[in-house]
Amino acid sequence: MTSGRVQGGFNQYGFTVGILMLDTRFPRIPGDMGNAATFQFPVRYQRVTGADPDLVVRRGAAGLLPAFVEGARRLESEGVGAITTNCGFLVKFQHEMAGSVRVPVFTSSLLLVPLVHRLIPRGRRVGIMTVNAGSLTQEHLDGAGIGGDIPLAVAGMETEKEFTRVLLGNEMVLDVDAAREEHVRVARRLGSGATIYATDVKAEFVDRLRARLTREGIGGVTLILGLPRDPRLPLHSVDVAILSHMYHEIENPYEFLYRLQPSLAPGARVGVIDMDRPTPRHGTPPALLRCELAAVGYRQLDFVWLAPADGYLAAFTPPETLPPPGAIQPCRQ
Repeated sequence: MTSGRVQGGFNQYGFTVGILMLDTRFPRIPGDMGNAATFQFPVRYQRVTGADPDLVVRRGAAGLLPAFVEGARRLESEGVGAITTNCGFLVKFQHEMAGSVRVPVFTSSLLLVPLVHRLIPRGRRVGIMTVNAGSLTQEHLDGAGIGGDIPLAVAGMETEKEFTRVLLGNEMVLDVDAAREEHVRVARRLGSGATIYATDVKAEFVDRLRARLTREGIGGVTLILGLPRDPRLPLHSVDVAILSHMYHEIENPYEFLYRLQPSLAPGARVGVIDMDRPTPRHGTPPALLRCELAAVGYRQLDFVWLAPADGYLAAFTPPETLPPPGAIQPCRQ
């Protein structure tokens, strides 16, 4: 129940994210940004008239920047807290659009590439799958902050028959099963595949994830029932370990990190995603995180605030040799 004095100024309220939409009519199933059922929070849509998908992707979105800036300002005026788009090729407008409003703007998932590069071992490439590889230019990479020092592997859907034709042709009917098969086929061109280990200490969560993987036909995931102080991962098997919004829940972080190290492959990285809050409030202050990992020999490589999302990502390299348990000194909170 709302009480007290509240501030007005908008016509509608409760929208967390505003989404700038291309001017399309092709079907959008759950999982697509253009389907509101995709999100577990309210979103506000703004169609940009004239932003035909072929114009945006194959013809460089020529002449569309003013319309997208206008759309971003309209979303801001309606009270959204952050703005994104439903087409990654708009990343070429990232700087101009971010400079046109006062709320964070996230035009494309390509903005995550520098972050992913920080997490993977040296010498590995970041894979990008796109609707049309030939249309992905240096201008797009520059907009995303992807420098020449970041090795890429790019695969495009233009070699397939269904997905690219329907999207860029703005057609009315999509064969979902055919499009799904095309995505899997193109993704395999990026590499021979990998194994994902998903570990949790609660059997009910592991069972729930197993049921979802089966329901959605997702393979390549090995489920592990871990222990509060031991993830129970296979020896030397993990290239990238991601601890997402769970580090603050670890009962004894020093023992957990100690037991994690033998499972990490040479050159592995450890990424911690958490909130900058005291531990009792379900977060980990960055200084405490650095101290605790350093106590076990982990060295911080990078730190990134996850704007417009909440929290941060800290990337670490594990020690080659673990310190004696008696030498580990707990950090003060």
